[in-house]
Amino acid sequence: MIDPWGPVEALLLAVGGRDEHLLAAVDEVGLRATMDVVRDELLIRCAVPEVVDKVAVQLVVVHGDQRAGLAFTFADGSVDAEHGFHDGEQPTVTYTVVDILRGLFGTDDAVTPSRNVRMCMPNTDSFAGGFDWALRQIRTTSALVAAISDRPADLGRLSMANGSDKWGGWHFYTPHYERHFARLRDQPVRLLEIGIGGYDDPNLGGASLRMWRDYFRRGLVVGMDIHPKPGVQGPRIRTVRGDQTDRELMTALGAEAGPFDIVVDDGSHISAHVIATFGMLFPHVRPGGFYVIEDLQTSYWPEFGGSTTEFTSPTTTVGFLKTLLDGLHHPEIDGAEPDYAALNIAGLHFYRNLVFIEKGANAVEGLPVMRTQPKARP
Repeated sequence: MIDPWGPVEALLLAVGGRDEHLLAAVDEVGLRATMDVVRDELLIRCAVPEVVDKVAVQLVVVHGDQRAGLAFTFADGSVDAEHGFHDGEQPTVTYTVVDILRGLFGTDDAVTPSRNVRMCMPNTDSFAGGFDWALRQIRTTSALVAAISDRPADLGRLSMANGSDKWGGWHFYTPHYERHFARLRDQPVRLLEIGIGGYDDPNLGGASLRMWRDYFRRGLVVGMDIHPKPGVQGPRIRTVRGDQTDRELMTALGAEAGPFDIVVDDGSHISAHVIATFGMLFPHVRPGGFYVIEDLQTSYWPEFGGSTTEFTSPTTTVGFLKTLLDGLHHPEIDGAEPDYAALNIAGLHFYRNLVFIEKGANAVEGLPVMRTQPKARP
């Protein structure tokens, strides 16, 4: 259904452990495959400074007695990299394999990775020409180092940078997302978002998928859409075509790509679809994870299966969520027979047009039922 994650998953998991475990993972996947992961990540992170002429920068990664290189070229508002080494003299940045992987995928409080930067002197007799040449080196080398060392921006800025509507304009979701997801930011999360965007264009959409990838530096992101989206795939992003009400597909997706730390339903927003999808996917969310439903306003729109009058109808999204709220309190309800959701929801967090359903055991025995009215205090 989705392509295997391959070496990137092994490295993302190992980077949170001890150095020897990370080195063992590099040995297992191989230095060349590790450099593939480094190259892919740097090409999506590296900001391209304005340079008129081509500027070559050499990245060197040391692993024991092995040395691997990525030859970067900055030109015309773009950056590219090939395995190997540039000919001639150029600025060179050197990292150990542990330092560069921790720099790329480490926690926000990680120590700035050690590196060695060697600049080269301009081959010119003109002071102005030499200064300009040196400035281009500094800008491009700094862009490469920053892509490795800088911590990502907050979710609102990442939303705007990637063109997602989750902050500003239509929605103001990102502050709520950051409140609940901050503790997961440094973890190797698996995230599924239903609804990629871009309608039937195979190359459009995926703005929020890229936002999630940039926010969760160790995250693996899967997007699902009714339309095929092969052009949206990229480093740490996979896409799946399918209908969110297809039980066989959703069960297979949960088994193959999950369990998920986060599921975001930004799909059809039709109440019947939202309710059915929750029933199929919530079992594939890890304890401590979140199932999020966006755009709850459609629960009040008849054209989406909602109602302007029957606010507690369990056939509408919000009415269904109210039944989950009752299930959360099942230990206190005399004679209640809890279902899977009632036994596995630890909390519901509502915001305007947005709900976070927190996964967790909910089987603690409730308080004694009061059969009589408590006596008033004198």
